[in-house]
Amino acid sequence: MKKLFRKIKEFAKDGLFHIFGGSVVSKISGTLSTFIVIRQLDKISYGEYVSANNLFSYLTSFVGLGLANAALQYCSEKNSAKKKNGIHAYSIGIGSISNFLLVIVILAMALVKWKTGDTTVAKYLVFMSGLPFVIYLHTYFQIVLRIDLRNKEFSFSSMVYSISMLVGNIVMTHFFGVPGLIISTYIATAFGALNSALILNKYKFFREIRKNKERPSKEYKKEISNYGFVYAVTGFSSMILLLLDVTCLDIILKDHTILADYKVSTTIPTALAFIPSCLIVYFYPKMVRAFSEGRKSGRSYVSKLLKVFLLINGGLALIMILGAPVIIRVGFGEKYSGGNVVPIFCVLCVNYLINSVQMLYSHVLAVVKRLKANLVLSLASGAVKIGINVLMIPWIGSMGAAISTVAVTCLITTLYTIYLMRFYKQPDEIKEEIPQE
Repeated sequence: MKKLFRKIKEFAKDGLFHIFGGSVVSKISGTLSTFIVIRQLDKISYGEYVSANNLFSYLTSFVGLGLANAALQYCSEKNSAKKKNGIHAYSIGIGSISNFLLVIVILAMALVKWKTGDTTVAKYLVFMSGLPFVIYLHTYFQIVLRIDLRNKEFSFSSMVYSISMLVGNIVMTHFFGVPGLIISTYIATAFGALNSALILNKYKFFREIRKNKERPSKEYKKEISNYGFVYAVTGFSSMILLLLDVTCLDIILKDHTILADYKVSTTIPTALAFIPSCLIVYFYPKMVRAFSEGRKSGRSYVSKLLKVFLLINGGLALIMILGAPVIIRVGFGEKYSGGNVVPIFCVLCVNYLINSVQMLYSHVLAVVKRLKANLVLSLASGAVKIGINVLMIPWIGSMGAAISTVAVTCLITTLYTIYLMRFYKQPDEIKEEIPQE
C-alpha cells in the first residue's frame, strides 16, 4: 500500500493529475459550448455548419502532414539537444508549408459545394481554409511542452485554450451566427498557440532553434516525414472507424429513433475515452525512453502500464455497468430508459475497457515505429466491422452494431498483443547515429 501511495505521489509530482484536470476542463467546456451554440442557432444554420465542419474534419489528421506527432516521437528519444532543435526547425517549417496543400483541398471542396448549389456550406469552407495553419502551431507548441515533460504548463495551456474556445463560441455565435463561430475558432486557437509560445519562450525554446546550425540529413528528414505521414493516414483511418456504426444503422434500418437511442448509448463511453488518452499523453514520452533502453525495458514498462489501465478503466467500466439504469435515466431522461438503450450502454462499457487496452497497444506500436502495422490493422478492422454490421444489424438491430464494435475491438486488441509478443522476442536493433548536414 505504501508503494502504491508513493507511486501516486510521484505521478502527481510529474503532473499526471494536471493533465487529467486540463482534459476534464476541456471536455466540460466542449460540452457546454455545443449545448449553448446549438440553442443559439436555428436548425438550418447549424446543419449547414455541421456539413462544412464534417468535410473539414476529414482533413484534420493531415494538418502539418503528421510532423507534430513525428517530432513527439523523435524528440522524446535520447537525442542531443542540437539534434532535437534540428528536428523542431524542420518539422515546424515543412509542416506549416504543407498546410497550403490542405488549403487547396478545402477550396476545391468549397468549389464542388458551390457548383452543386450548397453556396452557404461553400462559404463556410472558404472561411475555414486558414484554420490548418493556426491549428498546426497550437498543436506543435503543446507537443513541445509534452516532449519536455512540462505537464503542468501543458495542462494550463490546454485549459486556457478550452475556456477561450467556450467563451468565444458563445459570444461570437450570439452576435454573428455561424461566421462568428468560425472566427472564434481562429481566435481561440491562435490565442492558445500564443499562450504556449510564451511559455516556451520563457525556456528559450525559439532562441535555441535559431542558434542551432545542425539540420537533419536528407535520410533522416525522409524518415521523419514518412513517420508523420503514416501517422496521419492511421489517424484518418481510425477516425472513419468511429463513424461506421451510425452510418450502417442509418443505411440498413432507416429509423431515426433507433439512431437517437444508439447515439445516447454511445455518448458517455465515447466521452470517457479521454481518460486512457490522458494516460497516454502522460506516459508516451516515458515509453519512448523505456524502449530506447531496449525491448526488455520497454516490455517491462508496458506491463506496468497495462495494470494501471486495467485498474482505472476497469473500475470505471464496472461502476457504469452497475449504475447504468440510473445513469441513463438521470442523464438523458425517462424517454431513453426503455428499449435497448441500457443493454447497449452496458455492452459499450465493456468495449470502453477493451478499447483502452487497444489504445495503449496502438501507441506502443507508434513508439517502436511500427506505424504501417497500425495502419493495416485499422483498415482491416474497418472492413471486418462493416461485414459484421451488415450481418448483425438486420438480425438484432442496434444491439448488432454494439456487438460488432466489441467483437472488432477484441479482435484488433488480440492482433496487437500477438504482434507485440513477436516484436518483444526479436533482438534489439543496433542504433547507428545518423549524420547531420
